[in-house]
Amino acid sequence: MDKIRKLYFPELDGLRAFAVLIVIINHFNKELLPSGFLGVDIFFLISGFVITSSLINREESNFWEFITNFYTRRIKRIYPALIACVILTGLFLCLFNDNPEYEMKTALTSIFGLSNIYLIKISMNYFSQSAEINPFLHTWSLGVEEQFYFLFPLLVWNSKLKTSKKFSESKLFFSIGIFAIFSLILFVFLYQNYKTITYFIVITRFWEIASGSLLFLYLQKKSKLTEKLTKIPSIPIFLSIIIVLFFPLKNFIISTLLIISLTCILIISLRKQTIVYSFLTNKKIVYLGLLSYSLYLWHWPIIAISRITIGIHWWSIPFQIILILIFAFLSYFYIEKPIRKNNPKLLNKRNIFFISGITLVIATSGIFLINKFNYFFYIGNKELNKYTTVFKYRINGKELNDQVCQNILVFNGQRPECIVKPKKANYPTIHLFGDSHMQHYLPLFEKIARENGYGYQFYGRSGFPIGERKSMGSLVDDKRMYFIIDETIKKLSKNDIFLISERHERNFAPNMLDGTDNLIQFYEKDKEITKEDALKRYESYLKSIFKKINEKEAHLIIFQPTHSFKGITIPANICRQWFSTLNQMCKEGLLVNRELSLKNLLNIREMHLRIATDTNNGIKIFDPFPILCPEEKLDCSQVLEKKVLYMDNDHLSEEGALIMYEDFLELLENL
Repeated sequence: MDKIRKLYFPELDGLRAFAVLIVIINHFNKELLPSGFLGVDIFFLISGFVITSSLINREESNFWEFITNFYTRRIKRIYPALIACVILTGLFLCLFNDNPEYEMKTALTSIFGLSNIYLIKISMNYFSQSAEINPFLHTWSLGVEEQFYFLFPLLVWNSKLKTSKKFSESKLFFSIGIFAIFSLILFVFLYQNYKTITYFIVITRFWEIASGSLLFLYLQKKSKLTEKLTKIPSIPIFLSIIIVLFFPLKNFIISTLLIISLTCILIISLRKQTIVYSFLTNKKIVYLGLLSYSLYLWHWPIIAISRITIGIHWWSIPFQIILILIFAFLSYFYIEKPIRKNNPKLLNKRNIFFISGITLVIATSGIFLINKFNYFFYIGNKELNKYTTVFKYRINGKELNDQVCQNILVFNGQRPECIVKPKKANYPTIHLFGDSHMQHYLPLFEKIARENGYGYQFYGRSGFPIGERKSMGSLVDDKRMYFIIDETIKKLSKNDIFLISERHERNFAPNMLDGTDNLIQFYEKDKEITKEDALKRYESYLKSIFKKINEKEAHLIIFQPTHSFKGITIPANICRQWFSTLNQMCKEGLLVNRELSLKNLLNIREMHLRIATDTNNGIKIFDPFPILCPEEKLDCSQVLEKKVLYMDNDHLSEEGALIMYEDFLELLENL
């Protein structure tokens, strides 16, 4: 790279344009460019390079002036366009989504630079189906950069020599290098067991931004290695970067390491009069690079909102690209550029923090009000909407969120709202145990209670104990659940029903067909055991509790697990609306091969049938599979006879739960 001390690098703007384009291609269609999301990593590297070049050339003599000037520039650079994007996107989202709770919380945390932390909190996998329709998902990278800015200027200031007040580049290089090595080690070793945390958190992303900073500092001093690297032709390096973009997701770690390394080498090798340099400094490419922040901000909301309305089609993409360009253009020329370049007196560093505080209060209030009154903005047919059954559901006709019914509180009688009493004293009560795959059946039990007089108690979705294990690297403690189950069985009345439903694909199936990770490790007395042995242990436990239930002259019913899908899932409420009539996903739904689904669930299904046989059909098995996916079908679909059966990739919608009412009622009546 020529003249490394210069403050503006047009080739880096060209590289920004390349990075944002590959991100947009990936977000439109992952299959076209599987690792196109690595454009964000290129952004991180460039950010580190440019920020370092800017700070090294600063001449402030005291810390307060240095730090306030730095944050003034960052605030002007990031926040005005971000806040405009968040507010406007929130309004548009509420037009089409009747329940955008998690999306709006992502929006709220994004303006404080904390959306990456929030996404970790709700376990939002960046590559999951639900992530595809969160229009604020992309703000995670801004959160990483903003959190990086809390530490980085301190490292820079600390590198100033006490005598001359000039920066010691070697001292700064060493300080950043230590943090970068630590971050890189965490990135490589944590990703295996903590993918979501590793992907989103600044600690494991620090090394990427730091790589750009270290590259700039390294280029300050010419060395023989630098001279050799500058002689490397940039074309094969650039082509190698493009090849990495086609790597599958399973190679995430190696792809990320390669993209950062190759981009560093590419920056070093860029020389005037070379083909790649000429391409990256082409006026049109540089122009896109200048728009890159606005393009990044606006492309994802437009794509995400398109996915819950008309969908993504070959014919719609040109219009969606035009929309992205229009919003990016308006954002850059009427928000981003005037505030950054014109530097009006109102936005000098004396006023910027006060104005920023007022703006944050207004923006926060705006997001809160948009979320609170989102149904007012909603333009769909409100009569067609059903309540979801995972994060919100109804018991006794009252809407609850999924934090209300917690097992120990229900057991202790502290959550009467989670209990529906039978219509008559001699009518049975159904005790519901399991995970979210029990919770999604609540509309079914509501109807059973309302129309047939049964009572039921819902003990939350904390899961049924399946023995000593680790999930995502953490030990699962089932002691409380074992206690609650034993005590509940002791209190059973004659003809009461103890009912279990779990997503056993996660526990015992060979694979997770929805593409998520299955990282459960089973143990017996601290020694790891196979899934097969764990399944036998679980089988013995089910037989043991059946014996206790049978002694109480009560019944045990176990639901066979339902199948799951892989792909972008459209919420059921949206697919009922007029604005989704062109959305192909709503017409066909996701598909999964019926035979493959049955094969994947074979072990747990056979175990359930075996314990039914071993107990002379004392344990009753209810199988939703043939109801949701009839035998004549080659593929199971989210949509059956125009009914949207699934609300996401593995949870049933209200219609999906109610479709099995007649079959389940028949089972109850034959007990």
